[in-house]
Amino acid sequence: MRALVRLEAKTPGSWYVNVLATFPEFRRRGIGGQLLSIAETKAREAGAPALSVIVGSWNGGAKRLYASGGYLELANEPAILFPGSPHEGDWVLMIKLLKETG
Repeated sequence: MRALVRLEAKTPGSWYVNVLATFPEFRRRGIGGQLLSIAETKAREAGAPALSVIVGSWNGGAKRLYASGGYLELANEPAILFPGSPHEGDWVLMIKLLKETG
């Protein structure tokens, strides 16, 4: 958990997307992009300067989704997962800066 807290602290004031998930049978239908769009609308309404999300480096599909939505990799921390976890790698902090409109 410490690694996640350290990453979150790198983007103070950002609108943090804590969890975004769809069932496997509903992936690649644009639902994730729609959810990110809703998060962006809420962040703008709240006056947040950016959105941020933390994703496992092993989750290529999610990283592609965020990258296609304009998120850039900012930092990473080693992931210390439970014994027997099928994953290994880093936690990756991704951020999308919001430009002022109007």
